[in-house]
Amino acid sequence: MSRAAFASMAFLAAASVGAGCSSSDSGASTLTLSPVTWNPSNTNVGQVQAVAEYDKTVAVFGAQGVTAFVSGAAVGTDATVTSWTSSGVMPSADGLGMWLVGIDGDGRLRRVGSQAAIEDVSDRFGLASDKVQALAGDTGVTGFLLAQGLAVSDGKTVAHYDATTSHGVAAGAAQVAVAVDSGVRIFEPSKGDQETDVGLPDATFVAYDATGGLFAATNHALYKVEGGEAHAVYDAGGRTVHALAAAGSNIWVAVDGDLAVVQNGQVSVTSGAAFPPDAHLAGSPSGDIWLVAGGQLFRYAVQANAGGGGGDEATWSATVQPIYASVCSNCHSAPGSGKDTSNVDLSNYALWDAHRAKIYQRVVAQAGTPTSMPPSGSGFTLTEVQRAAIEAWSKP
Repeated sequence: MSRAAFASMAFLAAASVGAGCSSSDSGASTLTLSPVTWNPSNTNVGQVQAVAEYDKTVAVFGAQGVTAFVSGAAVGTDATVTSWTSSGVMPSADGLGMWLVGIDGDGRLRRVGSQAAIEDVSDRFGLASDKVQALAGDTGVTGFLLAQGLAVSDGKTVAHYDATTSHGVAAGAAQVAVAVDSGVRIFEPSKGDQETDVGLPDATFVAYDATGGLFAATNHALYKVEGGEAHAVYDAGGRTVHALAAAGSNIWVAVDGDLAVVQNGQVSVTSGAAFPPDAHLAGSPSGDIWLVAGGQLFRYAVQANAGGGGGDEATWSATVQPIYASVCSNCHSAPGSGKDTSNVDLSNYALWDAHRAKIYQRVVAQAGTPTSMPPSGSGFTLTEVQRAAIEAWSKP
């Protein structure tokens, strides 16, 4: 039974992002991307090699170690390992949550813990003598591409398979899928050693979206895999697909120098973005896309209603959301988060929009008064630049 090994699942880069649709992208509409500020305090993270995100935590892996951010604020750095090949999110060994994990230059699994402290966890999955090249995890299941095979964990046992022709690994809906030369091979640990093979010549990448939908890419097209068959979703024509990544319910594809996204069943593509094909791509649970290029880390969101005068949410995401993440979220997070003492949830754009007038009054018009936000006794403050950004977005 042959499975596969794969080195790096994502390419892409960051540059100025254009909008449009090339003639080779049949049926695709215009895609405009908006940059998202993910490091509002400009914490030095050195040369970035990989990134992983879960809930409100982002782990940045690079040449000066691992730096962890929670709600946009840096909480710690561990510099004991400075060479990384990949990263991902996977179920913890005790089954009580999800771990952010980096794969170091020696193929070891390094869990990112509190304040960015890293821990070698390879032996917890029976992989102490293996060199891991990539991983993909979902609740209850993880797939590890190894230098000499594939390992699949269901949280209780780890099964090993031969792997000589695999190119990508994905996990979702209690399944692990790998792309092989002949198509897509799907494993479901709850069903024992049973596997499902779906024919798709030259399959190169696989990804599961947040709903459990499985997508696969060949050199020139994207497919959705369901019912034992691969159904075409996007034809790149003569252009080459360099990467595939899931981000929440969005599916992102790197096509030569451009990005395509499948969102709500619709495909849109940038034009002339000039992303280098050797950069890395990773998905955010929010639907945004992370890009590692030239040792730097960038994040982009799909600009809402691009070209139609409806870019307010994109503006909020780029200018206000990072301020919320680093300051306001400490009291204005969702109920049950532990950071909801204000009893006013401002955890997304829609809630900010609903409170826009009130936010302007408390943050801008009443600045310096006893009723100003943040409250003087809260321990949190806004810089003048941050307050100005909120004013620009919220001013009537």
